[in-house]
Amino acid sequence: MYIIVRGEYEDKLTMDLGPRGYLDSCILKENYQLRLQVWAANIPPENIVEELRINGKLK
Repeated sequence: MYIIVRGEYEDKLTMDLGPRGYLDSCILKENYQLRLQVWAANIPPENIVEELRINGKLK
């Protein structure tokens, strides 16, 4: 995305692009079912990750 302004510009624009998504695997099974393994994370730039839990367990 490009933002074009006329005149003075003060950088106060904050954009949240939403979660990043990743595809780990894509498998087409014998019965033509598609199996996808995916995950997503949303970490805004102003936040710091203080703890990580996977399936409720602290990592």
